[in-house]
Amino acid sequence: MKIKILGTAAAEAWPAIFCNCETCQKVRELGGKDIRSRSSVIFDDTVLIDGSYDNFMHSIMEGVDFYKIKDVFITHEHSDHFIYDDYYPFFFYEDLSLYANELAIKDLLTYPEKPETWTGINVIKPFESVVTKDGHKITSIKAEHNPDQVNQLNYIIEFQGKCVPWLTDTGLYEDEKTWEFLSQFKFDTVISECTCWRDEKPFYHQTFEGVLKARERFLKMGCIKEDTPYYLTHFSHNIKMLHNEMVEIAKPYGIDICYDGLEIIV
Repeated sequence: MKIKILGTAAAEAWPAIFCNCETCQKVRELGGKDIRSRSSVIFDDTVLIDGSYDNFMHSIMEGVDFYKIKDVFITHEHSDHFIYDDYYPFFFYEDLSLYANELAIKDLLTYPEKPETWTGINVIKPFESVVTKDGHKITSIKAEHNPDQVNQLNYIIEFQGKCVPWLTDTGLYEDEKTWEFLSQFKFDTVISECTCWRDEKPFYHQTFEGVLKARERFLKMGCIKEDTPYYLTHFSHNIKMLHNEMVEIAKPYGIDICYDGLEIIV
């Protein structure tokens, strides 16, 4: 399984365009791995999870062939993960399918240029599975993210004997049904958000402390081993740490920090 991490930031990207804090200023000077665009990822060139404002630049800067994508999965309807104005061209490609929650689908169906004959949009609910055109099994679980809104999702990707969960946007799961469901999987790699890092009261996002709690629970359930690769992504510029600073904190726990353009082979 090949995973191409396109964007690793939260909604404001990094450096945030209207932010003049010391960290954002430093990032403008350093560039490189400290520049973070909004969250998006491709599995094996054909499965896209979340489309951000920045996908156009991903296609140019990273040389990503978006025309190879056959299936698109949206975690939730927030604008840094799903820009429905950018998705309307999908209506004109009959071999492309999109899966999302009810609110995202509602936005798409109201787009005035939608051809009446297009049937590629599909509602997916927690704990449902879909097999993509090239054989990826994608299973949804309920994310802990703005719980008053409908069915915001995380995904588990299985392909050619490998299994990887994509866990963003979400805080630490509170529903025991979710943990019970997760216990059936054996993960070869884990990719989790860590939006808030040190914030003691995150708004349904993950902190580093929460990441460690989740990792420990995965270990106890037998979902991972001590040496299972564990990656973090989806960082807010408000955590005020550079890439190398995060790497140094996470390294003793066997955890890696994603950066834009990172390729992971599982």
